[in-house]
Amino acid sequence: MDFGGQPNQSINSKTKKELNRVELVNDGGNRLIGVGKDNLSIHMLRPYLDLSKFEIGGWEEFDKRIKNALEAYKKLSEREQINRVSVRYINKIVIPAEFVRLEEYLKCTLLQIEGLPQNYSDFFNSSEYNYDENHSLILTYASLPSSTSNQKECLLDLDVIWHHDTNPIDKNGILKIITNLHHYAGIAFESVVTDKARELFNAC
Repeated sequence: MDFGGQPNQSINSKTKKELNRVELVNDGGNRLIGVGKDNLSIHMLRPYLDLSKFEIGGWEEFDKRIKNALEAYKKLSEREQINRVSVRYINKIVIPAEFVRLEEYLKCTLLQIEGLPQNYSDFFNSSEYNYDENHSLILTYASLPSSTSNQKECLLDLDVIWHHDTNPIDKNGILKIITNLHHYAGIAFESVVTDKARELFNAC
């Protein structure tokens, strides 16, 4: 998750004022907060869930971390208005097979074109969908180098964005927008993956 605004104000940080960006990482290296001149981002990396502690992991933990980081940002930042907020999910799909029909896992796959080979080894596709004049989705899927010859790996990147250059919001309105973007991202994910892909995610 990240948000920011026009580069005409800065974070009033006494300790890291000279840096363009500061990254704060937890001991496990899988939780990260990035603070820039006109940007705040909150990241969660694998493993997303702690099976020994149900309160740790998933959207519940992410939502709590967003709120805590936002409260700290409000105290440090001189910025009063925000004109861009995004919630982004970057998924790595590992398919345990040497030869794969990608359409069995993703509904947004490349079109088969008559006259071209039906097998392709590398691909990259990125499309932008507009929900309305202020909300959009950037959907990207691409092949990734596989660590072994008997599996295929690909990227599924869902970046849901709210932006309004002429009518920004104040910092108190960010959480409502984040909730809406999370809702859009969930619908988008369920719309492009198949049951076979869900089985892979559930097995992780």
